[in-house]
Amino acid sequence: MIRRVDRNSAFTIVELMVVIIIIVIILGVTVPLFNLFFRGNSLRNGATLVSSALAQARQLASNKPITYFVVFENKSDGGVISIYEDTNKNRIYDVGTDTSVADANYTMPKWVKFSDKSGSGTPGVFLSWIGVNPQGYLDFPSEFTEVKREDFDTWAANNDAVNMKGDIVLEEVRQLYKMYISLDKLSGKVRKSYLFTQ
Repeated sequence: MIRRVDRNSAFTIVELMVVIIIIVIILGVTVPLFNLFFRGNSLRNGATLVSSALAQARQLASNKPITYFVVFENKSDGGVISIYEDTNKNRIYDVGTDTSVADANYTMPKWVKFSDKSGSGTPGVFLSWIGVNPQGYLDFPSEFTEVKREDFDTWAANNDAVNMKGDIVLEEVRQLYKMYISLDKLSGKVRKSYLFTQ
C-alpha cells in the first residue's frame, strides 16, 4: 500500500506568525508580573540578615553574660553587619576597643545599604550599633531615638512616605525601595518590617 503525502499538511507562515504573536503576548504579560513578584526581594533578604544578627547576638549574650554589639556599616556596594563583644564592659560600642566575634559578619545583598531615615532624625546618620545585653534587651546609642511602635504601625497602615521612619531602614541604592524595620527593645527581636516602594 502506498500512502499519499498531502502537501497541504504543513504549517503555513501565517499560522506560525499567529503562534509567535501569542507567545509574545504571553511573555509581555508575565515578565512585568515577575518584576512585581521579585520587587524588594533583596531588601527582604537584608531584613532577614538583621534579624539573624540580632538572634546570634542574643545567643552569644546568653552564653557569656556580657553585652554584644550588632554594628551596621555601609561599604561602597552594600551594607555589612558585624558582631562585637563588649570587651571593656561599659555597654557602649567602642571602635577599636571592643573585640570582633569570629564568623559573625553578615554581608547585605548587593546595593542594599543602611539609610538615614531611621529614628536618629539626623540627615546622613543611621543607627550604627545596637547592644544586646545578657537579658536579651536591646541598648541603643544615647543619641538615638527609638521609633514608637504606634507611630510605626500608623505610618505603615497609611502608607505614609513623608513621615515613615524605622529603627533600622534599609534602602536599595539602584531602586526607590526602602525596608523599614521596627525593633522590640524588650525581646531583642525585629517586631515588624514594612517594604515601601515609591
